[in-house]
Amino acid sequence: MEHLIGTVGILIVFGLIISLHEFGHFIVGKLSGMAVQEYSLGFGPALWSRTFRGTLYALRIIPLGGYVRIAGMEVEEEDHPDGFDKKPFPARFLTILAGSAMNFVLAMVVLIILGMAIGIPTEGNQAIIGAVQMDSPAAKAGILPGDRIIQVSGVAVDNAERAVKLIHTSHPPIAVTVERQGMDYHYSIEPTQLQTAERNGFTLKLSTYQGIGVVLTSTVQRRGPLESIELGVLNVYDKTMWIIASLVSMSSGHVPLSGIGGPVKVAQVVYNASKGALISSEGMANFLSLLAFLSINIGFVNLLPIPALDGSRLLILVIEGIRRKPFDRQKEALVHLVGMILLLGLILLITYHDIATWAGWIPNK
Repeated sequence: MEHLIGTVGILIVFGLIISLHEFGHFIVGKLSGMAVQEYSLGFGPALWSRTFRGTLYALRIIPLGGYVRIAGMEVEEEDHPDGFDKKPFPARFLTILAGSAMNFVLAMVVLIILGMAIGIPTEGNQAIIGAVQMDSPAAKAGILPGDRIIQVSGVAVDNAERAVKLIHTSHPPIAVTVERQGMDYHYSIEPTQLQTAERNGFTLKLSTYQGIGVVLTSTVQRRGPLESIELGVLNVYDKTMWIIASLVSMSSGHVPLSGIGGPVKVAQVVYNASKGALISSEGMANFLSLLAFLSINIGFVNLLPIPALDGSRLLILVIEGIRRKPFDRQKEALVHLVGMILLLGLILLITYHDIATWAGWIPNK
């Protein structure tokens, strides 16, 4: 059953993000009077298709994306009277921008619903262990999920924040006392050195801390509509800044490129989060937060001025507007084709790295 839930979760997350991104292009193109010829989810042969009011709607066999085909965007369709290229600059610009905009809207709506219907995760009043990582120092010592940490290095613990701080700063080996079924158990644990990232403006700073491999449970608190909207806006802003800082730090070499995850790695993360979504409110909150983060991520990356992405088309439109002269469509198409080939090559390379790491062919650092 867990496998089914995890798989359905992957389909929901990617299905929502992709379909709404393409819907943004679709609806603004339609409202602008453009001839939208096709709205497809997936690639390859069609599993289902239907033509309605001049637009072909299709569900295709390879679920790795989607696309909207608008007349006038390809070289051979420049003569269409309702083509993309025949519309004024604002209509063309907003049509391209709308895809990423819908990703940000999706994230905002999800986070607002999360705050109102489920609640925002906060650290628990008690230091109760929700999960123990496999082969971690805590697992080897014998600590179990459900144990309540009551003492670290001889200091009494009354909340999760205090427990985490003591574990991070205590001199090893760390003396940990937990309560289990009314009895106290004492452990001496040698921690491992881990890394975490902190955002400082537009960059990330890596710092080292010590951990024992446990995840403490959190609680969720519902918020009112106005507070949920405020927290939703702040959360979208914060997640966007994290993405920008990550890209800047990786480009400058301050953060290793190994942090980049491809489709396989992202699917694994979504799969694991999905399995906990129906178990508890905390699990559902984590799942929805992940959905929002991935939607922002895809929306932002699509705005980068990389050939074959929406950002490059927006940049070309702006340059055309300044020059008051269109680019050569054949040369532009060639640039996007080369960009698509390079982008697919990069995705395949990252996917191979993810699979090799998962299979144990290369170490997971």
